[in-house]
Amino acid sequence: MSDLDARVLAAGAQFEGRLDAGILQDALSYVQYGEARLAVETLCDQLYEYDTLMTQAEFDAVAAVAAEVKADPQRLDPLLELVV
Repeated sequence: MSDLDARVLAAGAQFEGRLDAGILQDALSYVQYGEARLAVETLCDQLYEYDTLMTQAEFDAVAAVAAEVKADPQRLDPLLELVV
């Protein structure tokens, strides 16, 4: 597993207990197939769909890995309204 893959998984792990475990696992499972970008985009979609509130630090962690994997910024922008 690459360092980037580990950071993607760590960014997603922040939401354990706040996002359904199955949904979180499904999103992050793309990493094991070399699809870190898809994992981040799916994570963003699920966080928004389930109105998962987050701190600024959590958002920043997701945004950092999203930038690294060149995720679609339109997937990240809606999460700003969930930052508390």
